[in-house]
Amino acid sequence: MCGIDLANKIREVDAKNKIFLMTAFEIKDLEDRPDFKFARIDRLIQKPVLFSDLREMINDAWKN
Repeated sequence: MCGIDLANKIREVDAKNKIFLMTAFEIKDLEDRPDFKFARIDRLIQKPVLFSDLREMINDAWKN
């Protein structure tokens, strides 16, 4: 199962969950896909991930 499919399954269970998707692909390529938009993924994280960037994204998500 890919990350977008997983996000759709999570949305079926609870639409309020925050979903972060980590990918090695170009973020712009994913954002333009209709299935990505349908999944309503909150944040995209591109590998390699810096811990400081991940921490900042999580902190921002808690505030919203």
